[in-house]
Amino acid sequence: MAGWRDIKAKALAKVHDTFECSAVYLPAVSAALATRVEVRVHSKIGSIENEFIWPGASPITEIQPRLVFRKDQLAMTRQNALVIVSASEIYRLGPAEPDRAGYFKVESVRQSPE
Repeated sequence: MAGWRDIKAKALAKVHDTFECSAVYLPAVSAALATRVEVRVHSKIGSIENEFIWPGASPITEIQPRLVFRKDQLAMTRQNALVIVSASEIYRLGPAEPDRAGYFKVESVRQSPE
């Protein structure tokens, strides 16, 4: 019988396979060497706390995109690297979390196509 870690790893692989999209990883802006990877774009939604609370004011939310990479396709990412998902969807990478079950998440900032 499979343990809970094996079940979790299979479920995570199924999620990644379902929602992954092809992308190009550029380790530096002027890099001539590009790597094709499969990446999953995950948006973390959080609320921004401020020191002033007004009655009836709507909460402020922030959407922070994270990219999820497969460890077998890319060992680790570099900060300020670019990931091009499409002509209108480009991300600049930030710090990465340690890998978990063969995947690792990287905080990112969406760039304008220009």
